[in-house]
Amino acid sequence: MYHYLLTIIASSLPIIEARFGFAFGYKILDIPVYISLPLAFLGNLISIIAVTYLLYAIFDQEKDHWFHNKINKLIEMIKTRHQKRIESFALISLILFIAVPLPFSGSYSGIIIGYLIGLPREKTLLAAAIGTIFSLTIVFFTIESVDVSSQFLLNFLKEFSLPN
Repeated sequence: MYHYLLTIIASSLPIIEARFGFAFGYKILDIPVYISLPLAFLGNLISIIAVTYLLYAIFDQEKDHWFHNKINKLIEMIKTRHQKRIESFALISLILFIAVPLPFSGSYSGIIIGYLIGLPREKTLLAAAIGTIFSLTIVFFTIESVDVSSQFLLNFLKEFSLPN
């Protein structure tokens, strides 16, 4: 039970997110994959819901702040130039951005980008949830392929090693 809680907490942290939280639970804490994956998703989902509502609430209340006005001018300039592309590809692009397991491309960055391009809160949450699921799937298959490759390499080295 303690290991499950650690996986949830690790998955909810901004830098670590669900990707490392899953790997931490699955490989380091030896939680089975069918438990570690949902725990990592749950931990990340709880935090992204809280952060999304907090971000949208803060920026919606601070509309008179000078920083918010400068950001809004920049966003409006981008929107007017690329309105059709943003409308048609925003959700899919945000999902793909969150799904790619690279540094600074997780759900927290995706939430900020969703707000900046003007996506509604619900669509931003949907993109973050779907992107996190895809990201966890990519991380799972990466971990498994590394395990298979390392086992193959170890067996190969054992078979062809020189006798002492």
